[in-house]
Amino acid sequence: MTAPTTIKHQFTAETARQFEGYSQANALILSCACPDCIPYEDWFTYNRWLAQGYQVQRGQHGTKLEIYVERPDRNDQTKTVRIPWHTTVFCKHQVAKIELEQ
Repeated sequence: MTAPTTIKHQFTAETARQFEGYSQANALILSCACPDCIPYEDWFTYNRWLAQGYQVQRGQHGTKLEIYVERPDRNDQTKTVRIPWHTTVFCKHQVAKIELEQ
C-alpha cells in the first residue's frame, strides 16, 4: 500500500499514540468490540493510524464513539464549553503497514 497524499490533522508517530483524556465507557465499548485489542493502545482514528505508518484496509468499518471536545462559547468567547462529538476508530486487526515506494 502507498501513503495517501493528504492528511487532515498532522500527528507525529509519537503524538498519535498519546491521548489527553480517557473514557472508561469508551474503553468498555472497545473491549467488547474486540476483546483481543487493548483500548487506547490498539485503537486509533484513521489519521492517527496514518501518522504511525498504517493504512486502514479497504472495506473495514470502524467503531463509532462519542467523545467531548472543548470549543469557545458562542455567546462569550472567553469561556469554553464541552460539546459531544462523534469519531470513528479502528483496531490493529483492521490496518496494514504502509510500504513506501522507492
